[in-house]
Amino acid sequence: MWIRLIVVVLTLLGAQAAMSEQAQPGDAGLGTGQARHVTIDAEGVCHIDGKPFLPMGFYLKGEAPSLKTIGEPQYFEHYNVAVMDANPSRPKDSRCGLDLAAHIGVFAMLNVRVYLMGDEADYDGLRDRVISLRDEPALLAWNIADEPTLEGDYPERIRRGYQLIKEVDPNHPVYIVTTRPEDCSRLAGMADVIGMDPYPVGNPWAREGPYPDAPLITTADWTDAAVEAARANGQAVWMVPQAFGWDEIGENRKRGGSQGYRLAPTTVELSNMMYQCFIHDTNGILWFGYLHARRFNWWHFQELGKQWQFLEPWILHGRDVPGMPAGVRKQGDPNRFASAWKGTPLIDVVHWRAWVHERRVLILAANVVKRSVQIDMPLPLGVRQVSLPFEDRVVGVVSDEHPREYAPYIREGKLTMGFGAHQAAAIVFDLP
Repeated sequence: MWIRLIVVVLTLLGAQAAMSEQAQPGDAGLGTGQARHVTIDAEGVCHIDGKPFLPMGFYLKGEAPSLKTIGEPQYFEHYNVAVMDANPSRPKDSRCGLDLAAHIGVFAMLNVRVYLMGDEADYDGLRDRVISLRDEPALLAWNIADEPTLEGDYPERIRRGYQLIKEVDPNHPVYIVTTRPEDCSRLAGMADVIGMDPYPVGNPWAREGPYPDAPLITTADWTDAAVEAARANGQAVWMVPQAFGWDEIGENRKRGGSQGYRLAPTTVELSNMMYQCFIHDTNGILWFGYLHARRFNWWHFQELGKQWQFLEPWILHGRDVPGMPAGVRKQGDPNRFASAWKGTPLIDVVHWRAWVHERRVLILAANVVKRSVQIDMPLPLGVRQVSLPFEDRVVGVVSDEHPREYAPYIREGKLTMGFGAHQAAAIVFDLP
């Protein structure tokens, strides 16, 4: 079951026309010798040759070969980025999957982190690799480090590697993903884009307490940490949500069967994590998944791809809606929802945010608790109905004194809406 979308639009064609203003996956093109000019603006939005671009894609274990294993270009019809391997194990003249990425119609972020690891950093090798590939039209960015504090904590190497890349390739940003919120502020001067990988579902380190998972709200909390640091340091944020199961990683493969680690997030949780990232201001999403995501959930990622493409104009161009600031609905006894994750009380219920673009308002909302809830969201004055085009119905003002529980309705300037456990929703309507 995938996320329920609640949308009000004049026409779907209007949203598709707005998308033409953005850089598209097919822009990666084929051929060599024409470098893209990829920049990050003051609001963290990525631009490719002057066009705004919302990076949405995947880390693919096995890199270029994995792109082949999932099939033909239609698998990436709704995505635009693949993270590929360009580390020292590949021959010096290797194209590192760039031709394949261009054929499929995605941009590639090249992973060069291994050059900085081990007993000694290979700065000459890093320089040679960057120079050899910097003019490729399918190149989006360089991934210089992945969870560096878990791989030896080598900030001076990363800083020097970042400076080296920017000297020989000023046209592409440098990216780092980390796994600890407290590390985000340390990444100034090491990257143009940062990310975090909140992996809450089935997390084995959370099993020491009474709950089998870290709370799903970890996604929102870690996005907040990354955005706060990025804004202070002039960086963008591309989050890395969980698309894998813990039984696919290292020693957990052995422990999965006996200890019951879940294979992977459910489709409802995947949708929720994507919406949390957008609600909390990420500038892009790069899912991390092993075989499970491609074998069992690819159909759902295609649905999510259609959704983010529809939402893209608001995410890239939207502004706050007067009278509708970002909100967090809190509910219940803090002790009732106490979490084993660092002892933090989990009392948030629904996170939501609204954007306006060309007089259309988008609200994204995500229920971060594992039970059904009902909330009220204020609407701008004069809004009397919202439509649900994917459900072929309209929600409007009701006069019933006792409307059906959890059924959405508008009354007294508020949208009342029920959410199932971990359900998320998108709501779009026109301003009067």
